[in-house]
Amino acid sequence: MSEHIEQVQNEALAAVQSAGTMEELNQVRIAYLGKKGCIQALMAEMKNLPKEEKPAFGQKVNACKQAVTEALEKRQEALKEAALGTQLEKEKID
Repeated sequence: MSEHIEQVQNEALAAVQSAGTMEELNQVRIAYLGKKGCIQALMAEMKNLPKEEKPAFGQKVNACKQAVTEALEKRQEALKEAALGTQLEKEKID
């Protein structure tokens, strides 16, 4: 089960890094953090686990969610800075 969490996290982080626009980044956020996203699906799997495994599994999923959220925020800032830089370059040319 832990491998599945790592796999989802790695896929999400790769998708975040490959997003080239704010729209693409938003689609990644929805796909992984939305109500019907992959990370929410991991949380739904907790009901099938034995009681003693739930806390550790929940912590791993929360760590995954936190890592993806942080990556999304950093990528969003990078995209904003890139857009601002492009806009400034256009203004210089004009």
